[in-house]
Amino acid sequence: MLKNRSAFYYGYVVSETSNTVRVDEGAGDIDVIIPSGSYSLSKYVDVVSVALNDALDNEYIVTVDRDSRLITISSTVIFSLKVLDIFPLNSGFPVMGFNEQVNLTGATSYTGDSASGDAYFPQYLTQDYIPFDHSKEYQDGSVKSSASGEIEVVSFGLVNRMSLNIIGITDREMVVNSPWEHNPNGVADAVRFMDYLITKGAVEFIPDRENRNVFETCILDKTSKNRLGLGYELKENFDLLGFYETQKLIFRKITEV
Repeated sequence: MLKNRSAFYYGYVVSETSNTVRVDEGAGDIDVIIPSGSYSLSKYVDVVSVALNDALDNEYIVTVDRDSRLITISSTVIFSLKVLDIFPLNSGFPVMGFNEQVNLTGATSYTGDSASGDAYFPQYLTQDYIPFDHSKEYQDGSVKSSASGEIEVVSFGLVNRMSLNIIGITDREMVVNSPWEHNPNGVADAVRFMDYLITKGAVEFIPDRENRNVFETCILDKTSKNRLGLGYELKENFDLLGFYETQKLIFRKITEV
């Protein structure tokens, strides 16, 4: 069991319907295309920064406040973000958290009006936790031995895995000082999170939500329902009706390139 309340950041998905950011540096509108993909928050910020700097003349810095997930786009000179002009079309602004339908002009820096991406906050301390550095396996490994007794391990690399069970998922109202966090949309939030996980999209796992700068990037590897991580089942606790758990989830640590 984790001793602290954990969190997951997810939902940074860019497709042909959400990949365009319109910018005006003073000489007319330029549409910047963000590469399609499913990213972690940190990688998404990097991808947006590279796309802006590759397509535009000015220098841009993209940062994020990891507590609020508010993204800020800054430059060395005045520029405009044409949020209204491109909304909704194939706008990439909503993923960034720029949801207010108004063009942003006359400044060198703009911050989104809402949190970027999505987040899932387990309502109770996660159970049966095994961290990444305690679970390692050679991927598709095999052992070869020679006549002289020499041993060789052949594999596609070492894989780090983390497992946990999210319990206490509920919409029920909690009493004061309850160990469960009250969330009237607790079940729906868990379903939305699990629906994303089985797409194999990248997530950031934050073991202690009081320190959101410490995280691991991973994807769902396996569930109790599906050994490929392509399905799940929320199990109801029959001793506590209205409370659900994900059952065992296994995540694979990844490095985004």
